[in-house]
Amino acid sequence: MMLSICITTRNSNIESLISRLTDQAKELDISSEILVAESGSDQNYSSMNEQLCTKRHIKYFKHNQHLSHGQMKNLLAQQAQGSYLLFLNGKNHITHRNYLQMFTEVMQPGVTIEGGTTASGIKPDKPYQLHWMAMHNLLTFDADQRNQHPYYHLTTNNMLIPRGIFLQHPISDGDDYTEILPYTYELKKNSVPVIHIDNPVSTNDYLPALKFLVVTRKQMQQTATWLQKLTGPEKEHIGIPEFVKITNLSKNRIKRLYKHLYRNHYISIMRKISDPEYNQIKKYRNFRRLMLWEALKND
Repeated sequence: MMLSICITTRNSNIESLISRLTDQAKELDISSEILVAESGSDQNYSSMNEQLCTKRHIKYFKHNQHLSHGQMKNLLAQQAQGSYLLFLNGKNHITHRNYLQMFTEVMQPGVTIEGGTTASGIKPDKPYQLHWMAMHNLLTFDADQRNQHPYYHLTTNNMLIPRGIFLQHPISDGDDYTEILPYTYELKKNSVPVIHIDNPVSTNDYLPALKFLVVTRKQMQQTATWLQKLTGPEKEHIGIPEFVKITNLSKNRIKRLYKHLYRNHYISIMRKISDPEYNQIKKYRNFRRLMLWEALKND
């Protein structure tokens, strides 16, 4: 059995990540390899990373054209030799001394395992603080919470998956932020088991506020599509916070929220949320609920 650690990167210095993974891989009871795919990076990053990989005898694949992280993962899966793939982003940071061992202890044939992702403790510049605050306060869940609805909370980052399953179900072409739900629904549809564990990586990869809101709206539209495909029993035990909240509100209450906060003031909301001095988290939470409700209403 062999583990292939697949790193996709763009404009990141991956030296620290590679160093930690290399040190931990030496302690494993199974063989391992590290593969790196880089796309669309500035020359200084790609040259530095290529030299690092050459020095450490790591397989390195450079693509000058812009590929999404999903497309790069598909390419790495084709090149990998291991029976299991562990996907990471070049902006991830390993915080646990036994990070790799925790995955190898629970890997099972046919099962996908998600470790989770947290925001770093370092507050970013103002344009990126909404995304950072949302990850700290709304978008990060422990394993028990994620296992209540394992497919919805699955991401393709910090994910361990059998190579055969991934090759059978590659990630469809898309951008870096809206490819996840369609992919996880594909795994669900094909009854691929998903288990969540508490083995997170941290990240400092954040979007500026307005782009983060655009991505959020698209993700809520995908969530609505996901919900429409669920059966009755599955909906009764749904663990999506936005869905639970809007279904608990009365219909008239939703109408008032929609009229006041969405239809008449959509642009205003986006501007206010992007202001770091505004009550960001409360408004962002409402924004997610309203985007989901609007998408459900249109389906």
